Amino acid sequence: MGKNATDPSKAATWKGELHADGQFQEMKAKFFDNGIPVLIGE
Repeated sequence: MGKNATDPSKAATWKGELHADGQFQEMKAKFFDNGIPVLIGE
């Protein structure tokens, strides 16, 4: 669960949602914003 978790014990405490959001923002700025297609798999 992320920032909307109602049970604090289920919220990420290490490199959780904020870290992932930051990584996606960096990827967007480097590739997508420069017209380079991005494909993310599982």
